[in-house]
Amino acid sequence: MRQLESVSIRDRIAIMDDGSMCPITNMLDEFGDECEPDECVCIIVHESQDRWIVYELDQMEFVTAH
Repeated sequence: MRQLESVSIRDRIAIMDDGSMCPITNMLDEFGDECEPDECVCIIVHESQDRWIVYELDQMEFVTAH
């Protein structure tokens, strides 16, 4: 299974460890409601045709923002 390598919230893209890019389909706030990028604590990534994965952003190391 591919692992999440990095995220571009602005572009709504998740980059996996094999270099593939998957769309972020939903961004959720701390209450589980759809939100804007600045309130996002969790993302749902469409990894393959029949697979969506939920990632909690507080589990990722923040590196840089552009």
